[in-house]
Amino acid sequence: MPEFDRYAYEDDLSSALGPIFDNARETATAGRRVDYDGFARSVYKEIEDNLLAVYIVIYILMADDDSAIGLASLQGRAWARLRAREVTAGLAHNTAKEIQAGRDPEKVFSASRRSVLSATEVTRAISQGQTDARASSASRSSDPEVRARSSARGGAGGVSQDVRGARVPSPMSPLDVGDGLVPVWITARDDRVCPICGPLDSQRYEHWRDSFPSGPPAHPNCRCGLRYDPE
Repeated sequence: MPEFDRYAYEDDLSSALGPIFDNARETATAGRRVDYDGFARSVYKEIEDNLLAVYIVIYILMADDDSAIGLASLQGRAWARLRAREVTAGLAHNTAKEIQAGRDPEKVFSASRRSVLSATEVTRAISQGQTDARASSASRSSDPEVRARSSARGGAGGVSQDVRGARVPSPMSPLDVGDGLVPVWITARDDRVCPICGPLDSQRYEHWRDSFPSGPPAHPNCRCGLRYDPE
């Protein structure tokens, strides 16, 4: 995917979270109470906006027509909001718990934590954008057999949710694509690939669906992705 630089998006998200983490760290270090509600709201906005940007770019790269940006925006916003809510709730809870337990604020609100969070969530947005774009293409295919498989698997258009009054397809899993393609796990294929992901490289969905039904990320800081091969 030569038109997409994942590391630039990771840096953008980590940089956006920087002032938020810094303010919380300085407050905790000074012995004052961190406003975790405010912390959560600020983190939520940055995660939602940045994951949406990744999702849309990936969706458009994977799509097969010029009208993709409209659906990508609607479907991506729905997914990014849900994911940002999940991440923010967990982060606010965990950081508050760690500070209350007396852990060093420098470690709780560290740059490395921002970096890991950013890498993990960019990977998640890439995977979801790929999967939803493929599922959408299958549901609009001119081939009736492809459309039938997509519908049978709950492909795009089958299950929907409200987003500010709009009805949009719910996020799909890799198996929902249904267009005669099967997801294949692809690692970054460098010396940073971990023992968890290394054995998954080039493995089709049936080899990892039980452990990772939604595909990458398999763990924090995961940089893996998916490729779709003919069934």
